[in-house]
Amino acid sequence: MDKAYQRSDEHRRASRTTSSRIGKKTALRNLVAWWPGNLGKSANHAVVVACLIIDGQNYGPHNFVVPLRDAETHEPLKGITIGDIGPKMAYNGVDNGFLGFDHYRIPREYMLMKHVKVTPEGKYIRPVHAKIGYSAMVHVRAHMISTQAAFLAQALTTAIRYSAVRRQGEIQPGKGEVKILEYQTQQHRLFPQLARAYAFIFTGQAVRVIFQRVQKDVALGKIDEMAELHYITSGLKAVVTHLVGQGIEQARMSCGGHGYSKASNMSELY
Repeated sequence: MDKAYQRSDEHRRASRTTSSRIGKKTALRNLVAWWPGNLGKSANHAVVVACLIIDGQNYGPHNFVVPLRDAETHEPLKGITIGDIGPKMAYNGVDNGFLGFDHYRIPREYMLMKHVKVTPEGKYIRPVHAKIGYSAMVHVRAHMISTQAAFLAQALTTAIRYSAVRRQGEIQPGKGEVKILEYQTQQHRLFPQLARAYAFIFTGQAVRVIFQRVQKDVALGKIDEMAELHYITSGLKAVVTHLVGQGIEQARMSCGGHGYSKASNMSELY
């Protein structure tokens, strides 16, 4: 099961109060979900985020469990256009895919209603807090920091070990070739990234502790820290992924031609 988000008037859910079913349509030439993992070949269901419209009133994005493929044949269901987006620079073990709908309908009960509900009569029951639905994505972002730190650590482990055994050039004439890690330029390229990896590991641990505390508070009806946690995880996601990408590139470049080799596994870490 994967999660796709599209916010557009061309991609929506309209509740039919008479039939208690929800229909959806995408203009396939202009808009499809693109990139969700496991969508290309594996997933039979997806959690799709789309606008909920009841009797013409738009209540904004909501989550829906949507069947995509037949459970027996694994073929796409009628009204579903789905496939794999093709090879990527990295993460090719995950079948990222695309998804479009054409007059596809699901029961009302397929809407996720832990925090917000739609009754069989079409009445919309609001959540206790407008931002409480962020908890799922906050969960992903809280763990993403540690995951990114691990990618950077893996790249640096390869690069620093390589630098500790690769010899090239003389620092002092007649003393023989030295390990490239002894060059200050190599240290300047790698060691700040190593410190950054440790910082991100500890940051990820701290954010997970905050997330777990907020989750317990939410279960008790306390939502005071939810917005702050959303801001923290959103900001860290942007900053950490950007800096990790830069760090992996520095690690790759520090390995010279060997970093360009598939054997280094560097390309799979971006």
